Amino acid sequence: MSDFIVPMRDKPKQFGGTIPWTRIDDIDGKYLNESKSGNYVSTETIKSMNLKVIPKNSLIVSASATFGVVAIVTNDLVTNQTFIGLVPKPSYNLEFLFNLFKTPRIQKLMRIESVGSTIFYISRDKFKKMNCNVPTLKEQNLIGKICRSVDEFIALYQTKLNYMNSEKEYLLQKLFI
Repeated sequence: MSDFIVPMRDKPKQFGGTIPWTRIDDIDGKYLNESKSGNYVSTETIKSMNLKVIPKNSLIVSASATFGVVAIVTNDLVTNQTFIGLVPKPSYNLEFLFNLFKTPRIQKLMRIESVGSTIFYISRDKFKKMNCNVPTLKEQNLIGKICRSVDEFIALYQTKLNYMNSEKEYLLQKLFI
């Protein structure tokens, strides 16, 4: 399917640089591109600590603690062992993979393959051996396009809903003053 990247356990002792050090808290939606906490590392820190960089246009899946969170990586980043990074081969559609790993079937499969009673963890080997039926690239592209269209539709209506809620608040303030 792809290359699997399992980050190191160690957290940098020194921050400063241009490459985001991300955590589960940084994921808010479909894409992950920066550190909300403002933690960045330098290439020197990455080399000295032998940290793993998850490249742009990859997928990260939380494999521990907050289990099964998925995001598309939009900038090179560094993280800890809470995530497994997936670098798709050209024969895989990133949008399709994102949606595949969010399905209840794959989430359940990850949980079955994991260990732990309170905090679950799935190893790289177990993750790699999960049986996922993946259609041809043509079908992946079509499924990815449909999912993206639905996401855009939802976002459009979410914007409209937010606007209508703001209008309601404004009217209520005017009516009850």
